[in-house]
Amino acid sequence: MTRDDREALEQDLVFVRAVGAAVDAHTGPVAERRAAFETLREESATHPDEGRRRMGALMGRWAQGLFAGDETFEKAVESGAVRGSLPEDNYALERWFRLPKHHERHVHGRAHVGTALVQSGATRTLALDAHRHHPTPFTALELIPYRNAKMPVAQRAALDRGRIMQRARSVVQRPGLLAELEARYEGLA
Repeated sequence: MTRDDREALEQDLVFVRAVGAAVDAHTGPVAERRAAFETLREESATHPDEGRRRMGALMGRWAQGLFAGDETFEKAVESGAVRGSLPEDNYALERWFRLPKHHERHVHGRAHVGTALVQSGATRTLALDAHRHHPTPFTALELIPYRNAKMPVAQRAALDRGRIMQRARSVVQRPGLLAELEARYEGLA
């Protein structure tokens, strides 16, 4: 790496840290952070580096959702209405509701939603979407009919297959798994 490359990289690092500070809810009031973000976006839109200009365009597309609801959150904190922490961004919101994460498919570049949703999706998706159809918190009386609910056979089979595949990937557990499977299928033949 040349000195010029290193200096350019250091400038990019300073820029990325400034953007990070502008979107972090803990660094200051929303109005100041939004103004700083907009200033950084405008600077990058006219920057001679093509990568920085693309980043400026990307920041323009992000801007609408990055600061959504921040004023309401700040007012709730000031009034004392918020106890504990509320989600600060979309990632935290999805973790808060534990929804299937659509954006993660784009982050890791695969079309698959992940084994957790595939293996436990039959019951998990219904539970995760319950708040969409029932806007108020569930009462104990509303939950009583579900206390003895059983996992569907297909979901149990998917979980069992997942455990077998996990053991098959392990160098330590693979010989034991092969012995168990051979013993199981010798009795069937």
